[in-house]
Amino acid sequence: STTGFVDPMPGGVADSLREGVYETTLSTGAMDLTLLELILEEDMPNVRGYADASIRFSGPIDAPAFKGNIKIPGFIVDRWGPVELASDFRYEYGALLAQVRMADDEGELVESEGSLLVDLVNLAQNPSEAVEALATSPWRVSVRVPPRRLSAYPKKLSELLVPDADRLRLAASFTLAGGAFRTRGDFHSSIDWLSDSSEGLCGSEAHPRATIRAQLNDGVTELTMDGVVGDAKVLDLRASMATPLDDWLQQAKVPGWPVTQISADFYDAPMENLPYLCRYAAGVLSAQLKATGLFSDDPDLSFSMDSDELRARRLEPGRRAGMVNTIVETPPSVNRISGGYHDGVGDLDMDMRWWNGGSTTIAAKVPLIWDSRHPAPELAKKGDVDANANFDRMPLQAVLAWMAGVVNVEGILQGSVTAQGRVQDPKLSGSVDLTDGRVDVRAVGQTLENVAGRAIFDEDGVAIRDLKVTDTNGSANLDGRVGIKKLRLNEADFVVEAENFPLRQEGSIIARLAGTARLRAKFEDEGLDGEVTLRNLLLDIPETSAAPQDLAPHPEVFLIGEDYEPVRKSGSYFVNLTVRSEDRLVIRSKDQGFYVEATAKLDTKMAEEFSVAGTVTLHTGNFKVFGKRFEVRSGSMIFDGDPEMDAKVDLVARHSLRGSNDDVTVIVSGRLSDPTIEFKSSVPTTSQAQVIALLVTGTTRQQRGVNTSTAQASQDTTNFLSGVAAGLFSASLQSQFGGFAPTFGITQGQTSVDDTEGDTAVQVGFNVDSVIPDNVPIRGLYVEGQFVARRSEGGPNTTAQAQRPGFLIEALWPLNFVTTGTFAPPSNWSLDVTWEP
Repeated sequence: STTGFVDPMPGGVADSLREGVYETTLSTGAMDLTLLELILEEDMPNVRGYADASIRFSGPIDAPAFKGNIKIPGFIVDRWGPVELASDFRYEYGALLAQVRMADDEGELVESEGSLLVDLVNLAQNPSEAVEALATSPWRVSVRVPPRRLSAYPKKLSELLVPDADRLRLAASFTLAGGAFRTRGDFHSSIDWLSDSSEGLCGSEAHPRATIRAQLNDGVTELTMDGVVGDAKVLDLRASMATPLDDWLQQAKVPGWPVTQISADFYDAPMENLPYLCRYAAGVLSAQLKATGLFSDDPDLSFSMDSDELRARRLEPGRRAGMVNTIVETPPSVNRISGGYHDGVGDLDMDMRWWNGGSTTIAAKVPLIWDSRHPAPELAKKGDVDANANFDRMPLQAVLAWMAGVVNVEGILQGSVTAQGRVQDPKLSGSVDLTDGRVDVRAVGQTLENVAGRAIFDEDGVAIRDLKVTDTNGSANLDGRVGIKKLRLNEADFVVEAENFPLRQEGSIIARLAGTARLRAKFEDEGLDGEVTLRNLLLDIPETSAAPQDLAPHPEVFLIGEDYEPVRKSGSYFVNLTVRSEDRLVIRSKDQGFYVEATAKLDTKMAEEFSVAGTVTLHTGNFKVFGKRFEVRSGSMIFDGDPEMDAKVDLVARHSLRGSNDDVTVIVSGRLSDPTIEFKSSVPTTSQAQVIALLVTGTTRQQRGVNTSTAQASQDTTNFLSGVAAGLFSASLQSQFGGFAPTFGITQGQTSVDDTEGDTAVQVGFNVDSVIPDNVPIRGLYVEGQFVARRSEGGPNTTAQAQRPGFLIEALWPLNFVTTGTFAPPSNWSLDVTWEP
């Protein structure tokens, strides 16, 4: 609505309207904020909510005044929220005032206020003078953040500071003013590391906290930061930065990083009580840092770190919230580290004394580029490198302490390496020997023992010679080379020879490997491309081991109703490998009773997920169904690159019936996870059940009932195909046949005297649900008969568990009651009643 008062003016209507006094009110209710996306298009973030607003304008056109407010009760931006957003503003007598408040269900999030003396009419007519107005007109901005967890704020903001935003409580206040006088500002913040969250692994018990203060005066910002752990001050940091905001406002441009000076001291800081650092180290650390002229054309930096009892460690979250597992923690060592940057050269000196009496010394000088155009140091293109490293009985555990997936590391490193020459292509020389090594690989539950080898450094890279490992009567040997060009990994060529080497999953042996594999690969900026060639490969899937299996929790299995530590994804590094077999590779399993010769042409890709594309061709082989051997006539497994690795399978195998020229053929098609399996015979049959009966008993005669033996026949076939896949995945397969053959069970007894074969018990079971009359309340009926085939020779037939002829009847009644009756001549019987709710 608009009202106004206009006096007639000599200049006519236009002058009269210009000198008139008006009052206008604009209001809106429940305006959908998604309309802003249509107006601003790509410049607008994803916002949701409904706004109520009211603005009242008053006064003449050349000297207007206004005031208003905006309220958004359920504001959502980029999936953050909902929060309540409110703003009040007004402009009168050349003064613009505005307040913005934001809150959620737990309280206030941020409150800000700004003021500016400005002629809005002139600014609207000359928008290019906006920056100049800030330089000459008084203005002030203040922001207050009450104590809140960082997780209450947008995720993009919190991730810039720390990954565990729920553990950090932040409070801050900020004031900045300028315009008519020199720009000045004050900043104060307190940071507390909280102990009541499950996200952190350590460092919360001592209540680490910090206070930050900053003040801007005369174009220079002075900053101080004090860190406290428990009752002791452990950090004292001082910094100053050239921040001439007045000049930046006049130029309407912020140059590069401001020139900065920093000095910092760590006073006997307990590493086990410092957030994040405590995940990787424990012990008392003292350190000093001094830097001048940072981000200028002549920076200078020096630092030193000392610890007499530093322990490398690796902590991992437990599967239950709040639980922490100490995976690795080494004995204490003495460490002295110093370095710096002066006149274009970076230097580093390290002296480490290990718990076993050994030592490691490293000294290096490298030319660097670090100036105003390069805010972070970079390797120079010209200059010389001079570096050397000496290893005297250095524990392998110190090298692998922070390597994920390995524990219980033993071994000794002995040798030296030097690098000298042009910075873009230094020459390496020296060698390092590894002896008495032992490593537990947690990911697969494998212990590598008797680890030994040598690394030889030369001008072309690193040669690995006779790197040997053993595990449970198996061994593997690696020889090869990694090429280094211009201080970057260039290519790799390795040959691995395995002899009965076990492949494990969760500690259990899933296969034994023999043969040779050669890897030739080239390193790219973000990954690796290569080819694996297999030769004389034998993959033997052994009988089920009686050794204990590692019961470590599966990374993708969680208990319903329990909290668990989220698994953080790391950056993906792609690995593309082409796998080719020069000759036929052999896959066999005595336990599952199969043998196959195959060739492989596969392309594997691994980044965030592992995928396989290509073909495995089955040339010859055999497997068993109900103890009957089928010979492979043809077969293939085609992988299409799906991360599920659900191969398309084709298989034709044949079994010749004894005493005749007839045979039974199995044909498999479809996907490995759900194959179509069909049994056929040269003998005329009318159903799958007759074919199975012919295979097992030699006759097509059968009994009525649901046939579970066809499922067993199908399972034997799919077990063979899954075995060929070499344990890459397991398939849960179900038969869809539906037939009428009975269930057969054959048990060969053993004598208790000399472990020779005893009597053979034969069980035949029928599900006879289909013959139960409708008026009988029985919901299911199963009948099983058993008879014992005595040995024909007059030898002993005593078994460890006596086998008697007899039968069993099991009935399922309403309300899930089950009755089971057994009878064994001459007078043994039993009757059980069970409720299975």
